[in-house]
Amino acid sequence: MTKKIFQLVACLLLTTSLQAKLVWENPSQEIKYEIDGPLTFLFHVKNFGTSPVSIKYVQPGCGCTSAKINKTELEPQDTATVTCVVDTNKTNSGRPNKVLVQDGEGNDHILSLTVIKDETFTIEPRSLIWSPNKAYPQTVHINFKPDSKYKITSIESLSKKFKVTEKKFGEGYLELIISPENTIPTLSATKVIFSDGKNPIPIWIKTVISNDNTPSQPKPTPETP
Repeated sequence: MTKKIFQLVACLLLTTSLQAKLVWENPSQEIKYEIDGPLTFLFHVKNFGTSPVSIKYVQPGCGCTSAKINKTELEPQDTATVTCVVDTNKTNSGRPNKVLVQDGEGNDHILSLTVIKDETFTIEPRSLIWSPNKAYPQTVHINFKPDSKYKITSIESLSKKFKVTEKKFGEGYLELIISPENTIPTLSATKVIFSDGKNPIPIWIKTVISNDNTPSQPKPTPETP
C-alpha cells in the first residue's frame, strides 16, 4: 500500500513538472561599456510545458536596476521578455546584479546581469576650485584610447567667467587650461562632449570660485607624454 502511494505521488510530481516549464535564453549576461549611463538587458523566456504559466512578480536586487516583463500569462509555447535597465553610475563594474522572477507556482528564477567598464578615457580632476583673489590657471588632464569609437567633438565653458584653452599632445592625450576671468565667487562648469558619431555624451568639469579664503590645492601637472 505504501509503495503504491509513493508511486502515485511521484507520478503526480512528474506530471506537474511536465505541464509547465519555463526555459530562459541566456539568463546570465554581461555588457561592456565605455561611457557611464543606462544599459539595457533583454531576457527572453519560453513556456515549453503543456499548461499555462503565470508570472507573479519581477524584483530587482538593488536600486541601480529596474526590471519589467511584457507578459505575465504564458500559454504553452508562448514567450515573454524581461527588460532590465542598469544605471552604471549606481553600481560597480564587474559586480553581478540579480533580478528575481517568481512564477505562479512559487518557483524562483534568478537572472544575472553584469556591467563591465572598458575605460575609454580618464579626466582628472573633475572639479576645480579657486579661492577669492586666486585667479591662477589650473589644468585638466584627459587621456583616452585612440582606437575608441568615442571622440571629443567639442569643449565649451558654460560661463564667460572662465577661459578654456586646449593643448593636444599626440594621440590620446589632451590638456585643458582653465582660468577664471575674475575672482568673483561663482559656480559653473566646462562641458566636454564625446560622441560615437551618433550620440553626443556630455562630461562636466565643475568650476568654482569659493566664498572663503581657504587656499585650493590644484593637482600637480604631470610631465607631458
